[in-house]
Amino acid sequence: MSDMETQTEYVGFLKYNGKLVEDGIMDARTSAKALLGFDRALRYCIAQEDAELAGTNFEIPVRIQKGSWTALIPSTVGQWILAGAGTVTLAYLTTATKKLAENDFKEKGIKDVFKSAMSGLQWLIKIGKHLGSFEQRKLTGVKWRNNNEEVGIPNSKGEIIYVQRWHFELYINCPIALLSDIVSIVELERNLVIGVNEGEQVVEEGVTRDERSIFYVDEDAETDVLFPQLLHGQRVQLEGFVTRGNESSNTIGFKHQEHILTCYPTTGSIVRFKEHLFLKCRIVGHITRQDEHGGFNDPRPKIIFEELIILDEEAGQEKLL
Repeated sequence: MSDMETQTEYVGFLKYNGKLVEDGIMDARTSAKALLGFDRALRYCIAQEDAELAGTNFEIPVRIQKGSWTALIPSTVGQWILAGAGTVTLAYLTTATKKLAENDFKEKGIKDVFKSAMSGLQWLIKIGKHLGSFEQRKLTGVKWRNNNEEVGIPNSKGEIIYVQRWHFELYINCPIALLSDIVSIVELERNLVIGVNEGEQVVEEGVTRDERSIFYVDEDAETDVLFPQLLHGQRVQLEGFVTRGNESSNTIGFKHQEHILTCYPTTGSIVRFKEHLFLKCRIVGHITRQDEHGGFNDPRPKIIFEELIILDEEAGQEKLL
């Protein structure tokens, strides 16, 4: 893949290069892990910029090509989404996503969100390498400049890098295992590169075998995280059963895939959902992982919902057992 080809056709890419992939080949299991990890990390960054778009159940189009193993985000990504690639049609897109399709915004808006998200992934890597750790969240001695739009992050050596405020917040709020899957397959002769098309050039940021430990989290360390694919701020539509209602806390319990999630209505009392109790429903809202310390890494997601739609009035209590 030449720089010119990337600049012309692609917003950005995730690439593995080195002797282990010089023919553009990786085994199916390794490839699947890389793509799922890329999907998860990219959606997190999209959610921080446009939670409505992240919550849309679209597929991310990628292409694998020889010379290296590369997953590419094409410049036509907006057309994929607006045309209903995979499981989505325009009729089911959220209001905010439809706005991206208006004549004065259209393709450019969606493409820019993806480009910003890819850049966000690069800055997560830069910050992690600068700090020597991807788990460090309580940062001290930070400096502010440019009307508080840039943040200076010091490391243990006293070195400072300045980042955009959005990238700083992206790092502070992200799960510690966010990049774990995409770096887990990095080896001595297989490096990771994230590239972003900046028009005149392709900007790259990578992870080598020596740097892998900064971002890799053992799978056993993440076993207590429920539904890690549900990211803070993400728009969701989930199906399940309403198991309880608590007027004191103004919450309902929503059983989804054998787990009961605590859910809060955006407005009003949960009393109006009394008829939904023990029925199969679809809940529509967004995920919050805000914890008691003000961070956004709560291992159990909660849902702040606008809609609770009964799907099956015949489904009774026996389905809750």
